[in-house]
Amino acid sequence: MFMFLRSFLDKKDMLQSWMISKQWMESDWKGDDYYEYTQTCLENSTWCRALKWVVDAVKPLYLVLRYVDIENLHIFWLQTKNDASHTCMEARLGQGSTQFSRFMSKVSQRVRNMETNTLMIAPTVLYPVTHYMHNSSNNVEYAQALIDAIEKMEETHEDVVHVIQEIGFFPECYGRFNWPTARTRASSMPPMPT
Repeated sequence: MFMFLRSFLDKKDMLQSWMISKQWMESDWKGDDYYEYTQTCLENSTWCRALKWVVDAVKPLYLVLRYVDIENLHIFWLQTKNDASHTCMEARLGQGSTQFSRFMSKVSQRVRNMETNTLMIAPTVLYPVTHYMHNSSNNVEYAQALIDAIEKMEETHEDVVHVIQEIGFFPECYGRFNWPTARTRASSMPPMPT
């Protein structure tokens, strides 16, 4: 829907030009109610401004929801987009407003569904940027998601215990996870894709 509205807005001038053409005036559906409605909307500057407001308001949400549907999505990038859309929507609609709550509930529910009972969280906990910049490894739900993923991958309980112990060093920046190389790598990673 966003793409349709955005396209409609982008082509508004062309559509308005078409409406004064002979082809438009002599079209087969000239007497149709939608013909009149379309013409009225496109000629109405208030309607066009309202359409622009809707497109601009929904764009940050579209950017997040587009990421949710990417096959090889990295949850950290999604969370970054989600945080940015949250800030943008707050500025546009007002923090705590009914509109803000309605808009963001759609995105928040979609992100929650994606995070719940999936293996998507585990790589986020181990991702250097997430670890060093956002400390996601200290989030109890994320830590549990990582343990669940390890249990699914390892064959024996001993292997699970060993891996969890090794991963325990990661959030504590203990051993090799405290080396300058690990911290430097996190700070020198390329910017996230947009």
